[in-house]
Amino acid sequence: MTSTGLRIYTTVIALICGAAVAWTIHQSSLASSWQADARSWHAVAQRTVAHDRMTANHMRRLVGRYNRLVIRTRRSERQLLAGMHASSAGTQAAASFSTISVPASAPAPAAAPAPAPPTTHTS
Repeated sequence: MTSTGLRIYTTVIALICGAAVAWTIHQSSLASSWQADARSWHAVAQRTVAHDRMTANHMRRLVGRYNRLVIRTRRSERQLLAGMHASSAGTQAAASFSTISVPASAPAPAAAPAPAPPTTHTS
């Protein structure tokens, strides 16, 4: 091989080695950026899971509070309706008792006279 051929061969080999080193560095930086992205997404996933657990616990407590409220409301409504029913039954019993005890010969109260029609100062 002549010196010119050796120079060209050396240059080509140097270019190939340089390209291989550059490609390796590029791949290494891509790998490290992918690892950084993976760590970032892993951290986001961990925060999301923690937030999801916290939200699920909060919703579970909220559902319990809502269910207790519904139960208390139904119980209160039943007590109110039972009280109203008992009150109306008591009122009806009192009304029937008072109509039975009032003598039939009692006179009805007289009606009040109708008020006079309004007058004007000109008439």
